[in-house]
Amino acid sequence: RVPCATVLLRVVPAPKSRDGLTTLSREDYPEAEWAKRGLEPPPPDQGYYSEVYDSTRCKPNGLERKLYMARSKRSSAHLEHAVTDEATRRMLEADPDRRRSDLDDATVLKWEEVKLAGKPRSMLDYTLCHPYQPEQGLLVSVDSLLHLPKPPSKGAFSSRAPQPFYKAVYFMTPPGFYMQTPPLTSDTQFTIATDVKAPQKHQRFLDGLIPFRNVPYDRNAMLVLEIREINVNTKPAKGPPHIVEPPSKGMWTVVPVFRHEEIDDGADWPTVASGVYGLPLFKGAVPKELVQLAVMGDSDPWNWIEDRLFRGKDERKMKPGEIALAGDDKMATAIIRLVDAQLDPDAHRFDSPLRDEIMVEGSDTNLHGHVPKLNVDYAERMWRNAAPKNAGGPGEAEINRIIVAPDNTKKKDALEDLVPNPNTGDVEGFLKAQNEAFASATKIQHYRF
Repeated sequence: RVPCATVLLRVVPAPKSRDGLTTLSREDYPEAEWAKRGLEPPPPDQGYYSEVYDSTRCKPNGLERKLYMARSKRSSAHLEHAVTDEATRRMLEADPDRRRSDLDDATVLKWEEVKLAGKPRSMLDYTLCHPYQPEQGLLVSVDSLLHLPKPPSKGAFSSRAPQPFYKAVYFMTPPGFYMQTPPLTSDTQFTIATDVKAPQKHQRFLDGLIPFRNVPYDRNAMLVLEIREINVNTKPAKGPPHIVEPPSKGMWTVVPVFRHEEIDDGADWPTVASGVYGLPLFKGAVPKELVQLAVMGDSDPWNWIEDRLFRGKDERKMKPGEIALAGDDKMATAIIRLVDAQLDPDAHRFDSPLRDEIMVEGSDTNLHGHVPKLNVDYAERMWRNAAPKNAGGPGEAEINRIIVAPDNTKKKDALEDLVPNPNTGDVEGFLKAQNEAFASATKIQHYRF
């Protein structure tokens, strides 16, 4: 169902010949005779407003009622007039010597036909059709964390420590209350539904789209992700069963939330930057200075990050304040979905995580599939800038290979193998205790497990 979209349809008896034995068809008569033979029945007077159409199947749902209310506040100009005005403006731009009075309806219509001939070179971005409505807010899903860092070795001649579990805390800034002391967490979320069937190095979450309501529009707003480790205590007699590591041992990333445009009359047209993003993960705790960027009005967090990005190989040579990429080959990645709550996630294919086969650059994004493209622009920018001088950074094929989460990981490498006695133990109870420990450590107490 496409929100607020309906079609008027009439079903009428087919006209018959005088003897009633033959059904008439337009193919048998010239167009000039269609009306008199009943092959072109006129629509009701006043169209939809005639009240003869059965609209009981088009009863607006809650979201559509709010969209209709928002649309009622817009200009009531007809589409035909808007298209004509835009065509006229472009014709005058192309030929400054021309006068508006020279452009009659026939001339403008002919120009439109020429411009619209042939196949379209691009498709409209329907995610930008509605200006942002704070009371509706936005939807966020943290889907996966890919190419996570290897756990440290226990010693020179011993195996590595077990891979930790990871969870993502995510919140908006401004206001960024989670970063205050003490933190205010009523508007902060974290991933709850860990997919224990996922690979240990490519962890997935099943929470789905989580709403953020009544978020004021701010062109500098960012969604901030804080990634925290949770280790299983192998000696529970000497401590809690789940050890939530401090933010300094974790990772983080950000993504701008809004896009800002101006329409022809100069009015603001703010929209949510809806999309599926592959975001680079950085080592350590979220820099408080970065969170304050949005509060203070700096509009581009990625410029700030890029200015501080460590570009060498030996991180022991990092200077104070520099930022290092995390994960295998420094390409740990968070896959998230960010969606305007006014949109129908199913119609725009935001209702579930992208399938692996359509994550790759250049996949089918035409109107029929309407598959959202995975946006790795921020990640690619950081990866290429972090490469040592003259190294050139990763190529497109390598980036695609790294972004696509491998589903062919061996069974023994699944997260469920980190659960004590997974075959006989209580996996649900284990995950519940893990969530309770995480909520306690982060002070995010609005969940009920």
